Parts: sequence; C-alpha cells; structure tokens
Amino acid sequence: MHPDGALDTSFQTDFVWGEARAFKTLADAHILAGGYLRRNGQQDTLCLVRLMPNGDVDPAFHLSTFEASWTTSSAPLVRGIHVLNDGGIVITGFFDHVDGAVRGGISLLDSNGMTSTDAFHGSGCGPFEYMGSINKSSRHFVPRPDGSYYIHGAYHGYDDGTTNDTTQRLVSRLYGLDVGWKKGGRKQGG
Repeated sequence: MHPDGALDTSFQTDFVWGEARAFKTLADAHILAGGYLRRNGQQDTLCLVRLMPNGDVDPAFHLSTFEASWTTSSAPLVRGIHVLNDGGIVITGFFDHVDGAVRGGISLLDSNGMTSTDAFHGSGCGPFEYMGSINKSSRHFVPRPDGSYYIHGAYHGYDDGTTNDTTQRLVSRLYGLDVGWKKGGRKQGG
C-alpha cells in the first residue's frame, strides 16, 4: 500500500495457491516470506522464499525442500522467521526435514537460504498427539535480552543435539544458538 492507502501495483508475486504465514522485511528491501506457497506454472509448494522489492522471487536465494514425514494430512510450512544480526535466518514451523537434514520444527539457514549446521542438529521437537492428530512443530523463536531464546509450539520433548529432554512440553528456553550450554560451560536443559 502507498502512504495514501492506494494499492501499490508495482509489487506483484506469481503465487497462485497456498497461505503466507510469516514475513520479515530485510534492510535491503527484500522480503522473506514463509508458509506454503505455489508459484504459477509449478506443482511444488515452497515454504520459504526471498522476494525482491517488486515481488519477484529472488533467484539468488536457495529454495529449500521441506518435509513433514510424520503426517500425510498436512503440508510442511514455515510459521516464524527470525533474522539474526549476522544475517542467519532461524525458521520455525511444521516440518521435520529441511533439504534432507533432520530439523524438527526449527532450523538455522544462512543468509542465502542454505541449511546451516551451526545449530539445531538434534531431532528438534518431538511428537505431540491431540485428538488423533500428531504435531511436532514450533511456532516462534523469541529472543531475550540475556541472549537466550524461547521457542513454543505443539511438541513433547526437545532434542537440540546436545541435550535430549523428553520432559520439555510446548515451551522451551534455549541458551543461545549453542542451545544446550549456558555461558560459563555449565550444561543446561534444552
């Protein structure tokens, strides 16, 4: 929209189906968009794209493949996007694999969309069953002033690659991106 409320027709996407769940405007006027989106002329659904200022999909951004292998009733989707100071991108959502790597509901990508191995190498969010439906997802990644983060979603048990805490339920505090460790070297639960 223009400041006067008129529609900005210079911004157009070629998405024809799906649902956008998360947006993050970047300093360079690009936009990260998450959800499940299908482009005109394509059958595959995209979960995360970077859009150019005019709405075109940025061809320089890696289009990851996402899976939600525990269910046949729902498509994988990105629900939350958090951009780190170094340009890394933390995504949360309804998925258990990103580009073939196990990433249960949370993943770190580099600034070009490639899956990073710097954090979240455990199986992530564990299964949560409700009324016959299984969830295993996180919704948001919330930074705190002390350098820790909260994640929350629909899961039971959380494995960050350092600590596999089967008692974690729905909300977890992560101590930085080296999530199993608190500064000073003392081990903490996920």
